[in-house]
Amino acid sequence: RDLDKSIGLLKQAVRYGLLYGKNYIFLAESYFKKGDYLSSRETLKAFHEKTRNLREEPGVKKYFPQSVKLLKKIDQRLDPANSHAP
Repeated sequence: RDLDKSIGLLKQAVRYGLLYGKNYIFLAESYFKKGDYLSSRETLKAFHEKTRNLREEPGVKKYFPQSVKLLKKIDQRLDPANSHAP
């Protein structure tokens, strides 16, 4: 229940803070904890898409590497047979 409430609030935060990477990371992590890997991936892909030309912005640059790392974890969960992680 608390996780669902957090997700709702974080969705709003993402809408209002498009260049604040932390919002996307927290939302994606919340979906991940809930086991909703597809929504988690969609959140991170949206972050990448919306900030494609803004990677040097502080709110983007700081969280971009973390988003890539989480995407790899998501891909491992979604398709462990094809995971190339060590």
